[in-house]
Amino acid sequence: MEKENESGQKSAAKELKRFEKVKDNRNQNWWSHMQEAYSYAAPQRETFFEYSPGQKKNTELFDDTAVLGLETFASRLQAYMVPPWQKWAKVELDSQVPESMLEEPLEGGFNGEDMTIGEALQATTDIAFDYIHRSNFDSKIFEAFMDLGISTGNISEEFDADADKLSFNAIAMPSIYLEKGPDGSIENHWREHEVENDQIERMWPKAVINEQL
Repeated sequence: MEKENESGQKSAAKELKRFEKVKDNRNQNWWSHMQEAYSYAAPQRETFFEYSPGQKKNTELFDDTAVLGLETFASRLQAYMVPPWQKWAKVELDSQVPESMLEEPLEGGFNGEDMTIGEALQATTDIAFDYIHRSNFDSKIFEAFMDLGISTGNISEEFDADADKLSFNAIAMPSIYLEKGPDGSIENHWREHEVENDQIERMWPKAVINEQL
């Protein structure tokens, strides 16, 4: 157990060092442009600076053209790509697999029932959207699309095993650090945020809290 803890600590230290490098590489010039864009188009999602709870963020906004335009962009993107309460995707076989396989029986069945491969794929799609429609996906993807209209949309997903449901969160760009891959594309998203001590075990039930916390 001690060796596992030591290995885990080394791995965590390595990741923290990598994260600090990503933070140092952030382009401050572009960051100031993004800050200005958020202040005009999405002031309520602007988190570049520290704010007190309930503090107003739109005191310098005198025209709502950008705000309304961004909301319209996000609304239309959601309606066209992931319309609420609709099944906007489905699980299918690869295009190189013959369609005749859809009629073949699925070995072992699906959830205790005898099904063809095609029926099992449809059942999988139905289950996936049952979880999505019982979650907060529709409201959070709208927020992520608003971020996308300015910079980069970021959405996280967690599974609550006790409640048997998915939970999504649209993370505003100011708290995200992007890491480029070897080909110049975005390879990883890092997030830095604070969590109150009494919320740690609720968010991560399996977390081991040390005496310092």
